[in-house]
Amino acid sequence: DEVRTRMTQMDLMGMGPMGPVSVRLNPNMPTEGEIEETADQQTGRLDLPPFSEEGSADSFFDVFFVVEFGGQRYHNVIPKRMSSVITHKPPAPGNAYESPIEIPLLNENGQPTGFSIGAGRHVPRPVVEVDHFPNTTAVMELQLPDGGSVPIPLMGPTTVDVYFEGAAEGVAFDNDGDDRDEVRTRMTQMDLMGMGPMGPVSVRLNPNMPTEGEIEETADQQTGRLDLPPFSEEGSADSFFDVFFVVEFGGQRYHNVIPKRMSSVITHKPPAPGNAYESPIEIPLLNENGQPTGFSIGAGRHVPRPTCGPGAGDCFEQHPTPFCNREECCERVCELAPNCCITAWGSLCVGLAEEICGPDEACCLPNGQCKDVARGVCELGGGRPQGPKTSCENTECHRPGDCNGDGHVDLRDWGRFQICFTGAGGEVGNHCRCVDMDGDGDVDLVDLRIFHDVVNGP
Repeated sequence: DEVRTRMTQMDLMGMGPMGPVSVRLNPNMPTEGEIEETADQQTGRLDLPPFSEEGSADSFFDVFFVVEFGGQRYHNVIPKRMSSVITHKPPAPGNAYESPIEIPLLNENGQPTGFSIGAGRHVPRPVVEVDHFPNTTAVMELQLPDGGSVPIPLMGPTTVDVYFEGAAEGVAFDNDGDDRDEVRTRMTQMDLMGMGPMGPVSVRLNPNMPTEGEIEETADQQTGRLDLPPFSEEGSADSFFDVFFVVEFGGQRYHNVIPKRMSSVITHKPPAPGNAYESPIEIPLLNENGQPTGFSIGAGRHVPRPTCGPGAGDCFEQHPTPFCNREECCERVCELAPNCCITAWGSLCVGLAEEICGPDEACCLPNGQCKDVARGVCELGGGRPQGPKTSCENTECHRPGDCNGDGHVDLRDWGRFQICFTGAGGEVGNHCRCVDMDGDGDVDLVDLRIFHDVVNGP
């Protein structure tokens, strides 16, 4: 059993090397087709769900379309038959209509153009995975009309739709013939905010020009699967978006007509923490009338899932995004103040970074060894900081009170104590730090009491 079909609407939009591309039905030539069950279970019924519990059907459309790109309109007179085996009516998610046949395109006068439509694939109900990133970070270099530039840190949510090509997430096919499976993507939200010398800056998607992209595995391990985690145990993928945005600052609104391609090699889908999309290309900004402004977007970096390390803000400056750019420092700070890696890098985070991750200085450890570390790290480890601009190259570390390093605190060390005694508030040099028992920068009565308690030699 079979039924006739007719396609009454198809409005497809995309981007190609020649700019925007649209594919629509030809209103002068109907696109008709058929659905025919693959096996007859009951006469008079189309035997596939939802009409039967199980079954499938052969389906096709003979498509007549109008294609527009580069300011020109093209059409076909030989129908392009798109065929599928569908498992539901309407087609189930992932059911795809395909055609390998090449069909020539004619111009509006019916003359050959040299353009053709080759292999094609159309998925009526693609499996879409929506990836929402609530706290993405970015840095945008704004090129100024006077030739200068200013980097602007940005933060805000981003949402991406990923169009898989089968009935399950991870299904992908090699549609461009390079032996690597890929899927299409579309960015549906980007609301980034920041501050520049001209005041607040916002960067959002242009609602009139779709921001589309692709994820393509870097190596094919299994045909029909996007080979990177979580769909495979290992692997990576090239990913990009051709971004059309609206930028607002100084009470004016700007946009681009040349897409800014942001590219990355991602190690997970959705991108793993720290995976970054980057572009060094300068893109001019136009005003609302489409006129040049002298402003451009230069180098850019966008991190969907920020983490400690490069790409985050400066550890020693407040910023509205979590994390900071020195990985080890960031992790230490966030152990003490978790919100520094959840909400924003505020004054508390900066203070801890200055204390824990500031300039290294010589640190005398309780076992007498020396290590160049930040003052806060030294103190956390029970060590004695030796002061700014000191290093283990010019510092002798001994057991507190053991100035000559003979393993004892004795009369010889007592002699050094007497010479170095400054009283409260005094200042000691490197040769006297061995008797600054409490590490406060002087040798006073407090140090005397501690010295007395550790004396163990003749």
